[in-house]
Amino acid sequence: SVMRAAATAAAVACVLAVLVLAGTASAQQTVTITTFAQLREYAFRTATRLLGVEQRVVAHTSRALALYYAGAFADCLDHVRTMQRLYDRSVDPMQAYRYAVDRMVVALQHGSWALWILGRADEAAEMERAIHAHVQAFQHPYSYAQALTSGASVYVLRREPALMLARARAGIAFATERGREVWVDHGDLWIGWALSECGDHRAGLEHATRALDRYVRGGSRSSIPKFHCIVAEILIRLGRAGEARSLIEMALDHIRSLGEQCYRAECQRILADALRHTGAGREVVERTLRAAMATAEAQNARGWRLRVARDL
Repeated sequence: SVMRAAATAAAVACVLAVLVLAGTASAQQTVTITTFAQLREYAFRTATRLLGVEQRVVAHTSRALALYYAGAFADCLDHVRTMQRLYDRSVDPMQAYRYAVDRMVVALQHGSWALWILGRADEAAEMERAIHAHVQAFQHPYSYAQALTSGASVYVLRREPALMLARARAGIAFATERGREVWVDHGDLWIGWALSECGDHRAGLEHATRALDRYVRGGSRSSIPKFHCIVAEILIRLGRAGEARSLIEMALDHIRSLGEQCYRAECQRILADALRHTGAGREVVERTLRAAMATAEAQNARGWRLRVARDL
């Protein structure tokens, strides 16, 4: 029985290591999204057999992230909802001190984007409000800063940039006060995006490029296509479509090499816009938009599909 207990403990340690470390920025520099999905699938199945409810919260959150980055948004949302049902508010908030950020914040942040991408914009806003309410009750520093920056970014997708600005500025003030520089970087990205959506493209570009530079210098590679898309779209608005095209081509190279599919349709849409503004023929632009539409349809991504349809 002692040997069995030791074996189970070792298995638990391995599963938790895969669930948590597979999502780190340093690991994502060398492993593809497909491999992450396979690792997390194995860890998830093992966790549901061996681990208690507390660890299943971690398992469902990790599985949701793997599916999100693979472009499987509906499946991602299923795991987010399961995590919400399992989450015990008397115990699970303390996991934030073990895993850096509260699993509820991480899951709902990605869940809100998944809902918008699936065409459920009102539910996406409801989920952001749930994140905000959660961190008011459990003010873990990293979780609070993430909730007010990345956690509120869905408002820009909803064409409500003023709400994003209010959240992000509060998040940056909090992160600066507590020395949480990573969330200052993320906050800068969202502020830049929101400012551009409000019409201040120059200030928006300053914030967004500063965030992108810091993010890349820090060694992170996950979500790079999203950063590139935001900066590229601002560049197009400023008449710098050639630079935007180069940036989007880098993002698509990243997608091809690492398999991060969640922003692929939007990358293709913005590439078509950059091609249009750099003198490409109508057939080339339309072919690129058709590719974006095919990607969005394959992912059942109504949010991305509507953006592509607007440009066709």
